[in-house]
Amino acid sequence: MIGYSVNPQCKPELGDLQVRNTTKPFRFKYVIPYSQTLSIRLAGMVGTIDWGDGTTKSITATNTTHSKTYSIGGQYIVELIGDISTLTYINIANNSGNNLLYGNFSGIKNAVNLTTYDVRAAKICGNILDLANLTKLQSFIPLFSGMVGDIYAMRNMSDLRTFYGTYGLTGDISVLASLPLLTTIGIDTAALYGNISCFSGKNNITYFGMNNFGRNRIVGDINALSNCVNITTLSNFASGIYGDLSFLTNFTKLTLINHNGLNHSFETSNALPAYGGEFYFLNTQWASSEHLDRFINALAVNAKNTGNRKFHSNGTGTPRTSASDDAVAYLQSIGWQVITNKI
Repeated sequence: MIGYSVNPQCKPELGDLQVRNTTKPFRFKYVIPYSQTLSIRLAGMVGTIDWGDGTTKSITATNTTHSKTYSIGGQYIVELIGDISTLTYINIANNSGNNLLYGNFSGIKNAVNLTTYDVRAAKICGNILDLANLTKLQSFIPLFSGMVGDIYAMRNMSDLRTFYGTYGLTGDISVLASLPLLTTIGIDTAALYGNISCFSGKNNITYFGMNNFGRNRIVGDINALSNCVNITTLSNFASGIYGDLSFLTNFTKLTLINHNGLNHSFETSNALPAYGGEFYFLNTQWASSEHLDRFINALAVNAKNTGNRKFHSNGTGTPRTSASDDAVAYLQSIGWQVITNKI
């Protein structure tokens, strides 16, 4: 393409979709096998959407979702035409997953007033370095994208609140810890690395999720988060993270734990918060069945009878035993959904 490698899922012929000038600031290919609907939500930019089928749509600066239903399958080159420097919000979605959009996002680098980038498309490609000057970003979601490069490029995004990164991104997670306003951290990539101790004391964090696909590149004691008491969601712990969950007794705002690490054994204690949310432990390797039983028994002591009230610990994970039968029966009697394997 233009001097750097992209995710191999991104086809090299997409180089012809590289943005050439500021009057056509963003182009991508929309490939559909049959009738589909494409939605593009924009704000800030005045201009035109060329849907690639001979039709266009005028756009104003108002935050609006523009939708196009294509009646037949085919390949369509979609273009946003206008002054990209005024764009403040972009979200692109389609109604059949994220594998139908192709192209290179580097034209967005001129959107210097952009506050939200939310493009969830596996084959939109490019290097994060192209976006390093988007320092007004508050929400950065290149989810499922072919974006590559070192997240060190994000070091000056001091207004950033939300980041979901995936696939080809690399670099040390301490860059994220350095962003003062970041509240939502979702990592779904095997290439990032670092120790979660860098997040200790970051009370602004409300959502913390890290899936490292079993690579053990993201490591550290989960207790590093023990003073991040505003966390509402702990999700997808990387398999290199370890430690005792007893500190959760301090997490009065916690509503969801979603852990699906395959290699991570949790030591748990009876010190659980008065809990009314959801525990999802999918495919979890508990330290032993005894630990899982103890966790369920403690949950029954502290559980509320309000909220979503779900506990899942299934898949290939450690089974519970009859020692937690009474606790399961009680949880179910107050409205909890309990799904576990049992010896």
